[in-house]
Amino acid sequence: MPRKPNTHLTAEEILQAAKKLLINNGYEGLSMRKLAAKLDCQAPSIYYYYENKNAIIEKLIEEGFGILIEIDQKTAAKPITPLERIEEFCRNYIDFAFDNPGYYYVMYSLKLNSVDLKEKIYEQERILGGVLIETVKEGIDDGSVKVQNPLLLITYCWCVLHGLITTMAKGRIDSRFETDTIKETVLNVLFNSYQIQSINDVNH
Repeated sequence: MPRKPNTHLTAEEILQAAKKLLINNGYEGLSMRKLAAKLDCQAPSIYYYYENKNAIIEKLIEEGFGILIEIDQKTAAKPITPLERIEEFCRNYIDFAFDNPGYYYVMYSLKLNSVDLKEKIYEQERILGGVLIETVKEGIDDGSVKVQNPLLLITYCWCVLHGLITTMAKGRIDSRFETDTIKETVLNVLFNSYQIQSINDVNH
């Protein structure tokens, strides 16, 4: 590791600045030089903490998924029904996205050119999916969830929620509707839909 420069810069400040650059400029728009300019420091101050920009993005991926996994693990441990837990998982996801827009962007919207970073995301998604799948299996076993493929249901929920989050974040909601009204309507339709037998017709 390089010798620490004479600076008060912290690793957290670097991550916060990196999230902003990634949201505004994408993967190709992040560089150590641009980070240094944004933080008003010399590049060696950043290299002390992170070897390159991929190391920064990897850290953001780990931290973001770590927060969401911890939240969902707490939900999974609650003595409530599988359907109630699935509903809470969905609400956790929405809350996480709006409480942590930088992490959410890196985890689910950033176009990556690095195979290693893509694999890092897949690795974290498998950990998160493991938490969710156990609850879905419980719902299948007790007959409350009609979709017989847990991964199919999780993927379906993610598609709906990611679409909702993206639409809300970009301000594309029709002004005639309150944002909360749209959110609750979408969630209610989602919660009811995976108990409908027709979804089970999808090949599993």
